[in-house]
Amino acid sequence: TSAMVIFGFSAEGKNIARLLHGVDIEYLGVDNDYTRIATAKSQGFEVALGDPSKMNIYKSINVKDALALVFIALITLPLYLMTWLVFDHL
Repeated sequence: TSAMVIFGFSAEGKNIARLLHGVDIEYLGVDNDYTRIATAKSQGFEVALGDPSKMNIYKSINVKDALALVFIALITLPLYLMTWLVFDHL
């Protein structure tokens, strides 16, 4: 498991990944767009294909061990509800 998990690997996610890499913090970028993931992989980013709206991605990448989660997306649920869904149901 990476120290940081970045959900939504758009330009903003890549910028966060660059900052983390610059200070030697491990990260994993996650996005549900195959083309975005393939491009990021070809650019040397550590990424995985997954849909942050599905609970199985949180279990498969073992987010309970991550130090922090970063969500870059339009979140339609209140943040407290998203946190409860992720951490209380793993």
